Amino acid sequence: MHQLIRDKSGSLMVELMVTASLIMIGLIGIFSLIIHSTSMNKDVVHRFEATYLAAEGIEIMKHVIDTDVAIPDTAFFNSTLNHDQNYEVQYDTDRDLGLTEIYGSSTTPLWLNESTGLYSYNKAGKETPYKRTVAVVSGSNEITVKSEVEWNVGGERNVVDLEEVFKNWRERN
Repeated sequence: MHQLIRDKSGSLMVELMVTASLIMIGLIGIFSLIIHSTSMNKDVVHRFEATYLAAEGIEIMKHVIDTDVAIPDTAFFNSTLNHDQNYEVQYDTDRDLGLTEIYGSSTTPLWLNESTGLYSYNKAGKETPYKRTVAVVSGSNEITVKSEVEWNVGGERNVVDLEEVFKNWRERN
């Protein structure tokens, strides 16, 4: 009987090692899930901000187009925009202040002014990874505006593209 008890004394150590191994495998799985969900959360934040910036680019160009139409007797549909041109625009871009034309894609990053929450090309606040290019393709009675926001995270290039077509709903006098 004494020998039977001595043989069981090592089994407790094996059971503890197996239990510790299972707990460690479970904890590693939980931690890897947390790390993966955190990185996915950052990706979602970048995509949300890029989509907002792309939509803002289209709204800015819509403002320029609407300003052309609103000026009586001096302007008409698409009198400000050069045909088939790319632009860098920010929240306060206006027809009268002039548009910054670029060739190809934007290489200038947008900056976030944290006190106002506005993105611009003014080097105020913190530099963001986003670069926005707004392309305008003009026809006789319509303007296609394509807003592209590009950013790099971890060496991977990401892009959000939005497009809007504006039609001349007024007759030119």
